[in-house]
Amino acid sequence: MPVAGSILAITVCTAAIVHYQTRPNVAKSMAVAAPLSATGSLALSVRKEDRALHLSWDRGSAAVRNAAHAVLYIDDASHHSRLELNSSELHSGEVTYWPESEEVAFRLKVFAKDGASADALLVAG
Repeated sequence: MPVAGSILAITVCTAAIVHYQTRPNVAKSMAVAAPLSATGSLALSVRKEDRALHLSWDRGSAAVRNAAHAVLYIDDASHHSRLELNSSELHSGEVTYWPESEEVAFRLKVFAKDGASADALLVAG
């Protein structure tokens, strides 16, 4: 299962990179999102403030409202993080991250009784 998850994450990140590089008039500080699930978009977005990246998601989405917990994966150069978010942290709708590199991939997976939803976002520049 970890291998399949890694392959999926690499595929999504690669698709996002290709999309970003071939899309005209996209500012380097803008993020490209690639949804992973049809069960409900989490609407991941990012805003940059100085060096900080503020990752947010739709707190009102059915996936978040019904979630028991979530896992946030962050890939930043050689630094890979796995953060467990409890219901309270998930319902806050935002985390702040200080990147080490120019390219950061975020993946949020939300777990509820009826299944899981996931969304991914690649931030470049």
